Amino acid sequence: MAAEAISIQQKILASFCVTVLLAVMIFAAYLSGRTGQAATLVDVPPPPPSRIAPSYPVLREPVTADAKPVSGRMYLQMAAVDHAGADELTQELRSRGFQAVIGDGPSADVFRVLVGPLKDAAAISQTKAELESLGYACFPRKY
Repeated sequence: MAAEAISIQQKILASFCVTVLLAVMIFAAYLSGRTGQAATLVDVPPPPPSRIAPSYPVLREPVTADAKPVSGRMYLQMAAVDHAGADELTQELRSRGFQAVIGDGPSADVFRVLVGPLKDAAAISQTKAELESLGYACFPRKY
């Protein structure tokens, strides 16, 4: 019986040692893979300037800082946020050449950021495609 107990203890010790050795080997492989990845990321050249600065549409009409949406006209709604967020997004959109205005929201502390007014369905779909290509989400809305 004692011989069997020692044999079982030796098996448990051997399997523990194999498990630790395997873990060390996997960890070493992981670290060597991470080091190789970091080196390849550093060696990647930056994109050419033409891909960094896309061309944005030119404003068709001047937009004043206090421009308000026109009732009954079509717009693309960009967001419904607090006033500071609306100001920031409106300035960003204007700097990219879009006619952005701030409209009243569903409550006193929420404001809609709108692009437009847009004349017809073609203008809506073209402007929406331009905005989405820049990473913005929007939807048409009659103000």
